This record gives sequence, C-alpha cells and structure tokens, in this order.
Amino acid sequence: MKALPMIAIAAISITIFLLPDHAAGQESPDDSVILIPSQYANASHFSEGLARVMKDGLWGYIDKTGKTVIAPAFDLAGGFTENCAAVYGNYKWGFIDRTGRFIVPLQYDEARNFSSGLAAVRKGQNWGFINKAGNTVISFKYPKAADFREGVAAVFDQGLYGFIDMSGRRITDLKYDEAHDFSEGMAAVSKEYRWGYLDKTGREVIPLHFEAAYDFSEGRAAVILNKRFGYIDTTGREVVRPQYENARDFSEAMAAVKRDGRWGFIDADGREVVPLKFEEVSDFYEGTAAVKSGGRFSFIDKTGTAVIAASFEKALPFTDGVAAVKKDGNWGYIDHQGSMVIQNAYGNAYPFFEKVAMITLNGKYGYLIQSKRRTGIVTAKVRSGVQVGQVKSIQRGIIIVSGRDIANTVFMGDRLTVETNNDDSAELSAEFPMMTTVKCRLLHGSLKDIAGGQKVFKRFLRREEKLKQMTSH
Repeated sequence: MKALPMIAIAAISITIFLLPDHAAGQESPDDSVILIPSQYANASHFSEGLARVMKDGLWGYIDKTGKTVIAPAFDLAGGFTENCAAVYGNYKWGFIDRTGRFIVPLQYDEARNFSSGLAAVRKGQNWGFINKAGNTVISFKYPKAADFREGVAAVFDQGLYGFIDMSGRRITDLKYDEAHDFSEGMAAVSKEYRWGYLDKTGREVIPLHFEAAYDFSEGRAAVILNKRFGYIDTTGREVVRPQYENARDFSEAMAAVKRDGRWGFIDADGREVVPLKFEEVSDFYEGTAAVKSGGRFSFIDKTGTAVIAASFEKALPFTDGVAAVKKDGNWGYIDHQGSMVIQNAYGNAYPFFEKVAMITLNGKYGYLIQSKRRTGIVTAKVRSGVQVGQVKSIQRGIIIVSGRDIANTVFMGDRLTVETNNDDSAELSAEFPMMTTVKCRLLHGSLKDIAGGQKVFKRFLRREEKLKQMTSH
C-alpha cells in the first residue's frame, strides 16, 4: 500500500462548449436493458449521475440517457464528487460544475477531487487545499498531501508524514515514515518499519509493533506479524492470530484468507466457515462470492455451498442484483438464479453501479442501463452499507439524521444513502456528527424525495471503489 499516490499528467490546449440535447439510449438486443452504444475510446463508471467518456482524444461527460451534457473538450478529466470535477488543459488543472462551467480556473499543476468541501491542489512543488470558490484554505507548503477522510488529511514534509484537520491545524507532528487515510476513525502509520494506529486526536491507540497494517473495515483490520496475516479489532485485540499468507478486508462480515496457495473465508470471529480450497475468490457481495475451482468459476453462499454451478470462464461479484460472467469467450450478466439475463455478447463487462454498467464491444466502450420498464433484470434496490439511523427532519436544506450510535458509526465526510420511495436513492455527506444526530448535506438526489422516518445507510466507499477498479481481464 502506498500512502499518498501521485498522478502523472500530460496535456494540450482545450476549449469548452455544450452540445444540444439529444437522446442516445436505445434498447439492447436482448430487450432487457437500455444500451448506450459502444462508441467511446475510453470511459469511466458513473459518479453522481455523470460518466467521463473519451472521443477523438478528448474527455467529456454523458448522463444516464446517453446524452452528452459536457462535450469532449478536456485532455484529462476526473469523476464528479460533491457536484464538481477536476479537469485538465493548457498544462493546468481546474474545476467545473455539472453544466461544464469553470468554478475554479485552470491554474494548478495537479488537482484531486473535492472531499468534505476541500480539494488538494498543487502549485509548483507544494500542495495546499482550496474550497469551491477557489479560495486557499490551507496554504501551499507540503510536498505531498492526501485527500481529507473523516475530517483529517495526511501531509508530508522533510521526509515524514503527519496529519492535519480541515483548518490546517496539525493533530500530529510530522514523524511517521508512512501513513494511510483514516478509516472507521483510525489510521495506520509506521515508524522505523513498525506499524500501528492513531485515532483522530493523534494519539497512538494501537502500538506500533506490526510488520504491516491495513485499513479497518467492519471493525477489523488485517495486520502482519512474522510474515503472516491476522486480524485485530479497534481496541488492538487480536481477533485472528497471524497464520495466513494473504488476507483481504472484511465484506458482509466475511474475509477472504489464503493458506498453502488456497483461498477460503473466515467470519468476524475468525472461524473458517468456508474451507480454504479455492484457486481464486472475490469478496462477498449480496450474500454470494465468486470462486474458482478446477479452472471454472461458480458462486457460493456464506456456508460455502455452491448456489450457481461452475460453468464460467471468469466471474465478478453481484451488484445491483446481477453479476458479470464470461462464457464461451464473451461477457454477459446472470441473476441470482444463474440465468443469463443479459446476453453474453460483449468483449468486456464491469459491475453494475446505480443500475449502470460499462461494457466494451469491438474495442469501444458503452453502457448498459437496467430498464425500469423491463422484468428481465432484478430491479430491487440493493443497499450498500449498514443502517446508521433514520431521517429526523429537514431544516433549511440540511437533513438531520438520528441514530443511537452516530458518534461511533458516522464520521465527517462519510457518504450516507437515504432509502427513498424512488429507485434513485438520495446521497448525503455527513457534515457535523454528534452523539445521536448528524447534520447532512445533499450530494445527489432531490430534497422533495426525502421525508422523516426514512432509513439511512452508511456507504462503504472504499469497498465500492475496489469493485469499480475491477476489470474483466
């Protein structure tokens, strides 16, 4: 794990303009989804309702109908977060809004997405942070800086890492050799080749004595001692003694572990509930995991029982009720019964998110969109995360969420999802967590769809990002 990855960039000059509205979506050949035709040289997953696409060497944005809403005009472009996107041209970075209007001019040597209202940007050799008005909030004085996570960011100077809060105040000295982002209130740090964990006051709550330490997920973190993986809880208590040659984050209370070249799964108490006998495994999503045995992929449940037979050359986990699988050399999608509900006719396929998936055909990228009018696809909403509370009230555009354990489950900058009565859930950003309530800002969706009593879930962003990074190669 690298603490603070940097981005390599290159560019030429750009202009920006908007195309007239037009509908590009059409029915796919199997009549179960809407197809945005494969026409893009490169593309990304949808983020906040828009996706980056490349045509003729330039990047633009489309919506879920396939309409071009911001014409391809950028040499590089980031995904939308908090209704802003970083874009690159004339050898500089700036930020646009959802209409393509520049809210921060092209002036930075490097830029990353907004997080909790601030974006890390670089001028010359040093990084600082700006707000959406383009004002410098934290001055340019760090050779490296990470995004804010849970209200805290790692920074680097004179060969060492430390952490700052959103005002720029240091909560730790610059004294660590490596540092990870905060996750579930804790950050892994190392000094003199030993790893441990800090809380957000900067206190070393788990001593630095591990050979390696990874982010917390569902209250557990993988650590290495004597070149073997085990797990600890947030108090530092050993939950699973170090014994595995590889291990992954917990997902749906299960973690993939490897011993003697074979994968299986343990539960949160460390019990090996699925035998270590598989050549490859995915994490658990929607109650199942893709596993490889004898050169073919199948799907198992949390007892290790095969629920979909081994008949696929490759397979990705279930998302939005379907899983991408490769059969007879082409990719399609199956439902939880194993039926091929989207024909295996694509050169490559990616997981569905928010009912949209990228595909490739003849070397070009396109999209599949689950149609609300069709019954060939599972259309039930699939929650990504755990319930943390419910909507209490809306006050001047601020959503108040209440829950018994907000202080321990929700942190500043967390993404929350409101279970509305519509298919498109509303997405919130946690701004001011307290003991049993948290004030939230609407990121995506409509306030008119939100009402008191609706359930609120915490999204596992990193878990989703891992899925978004999956390819079918």
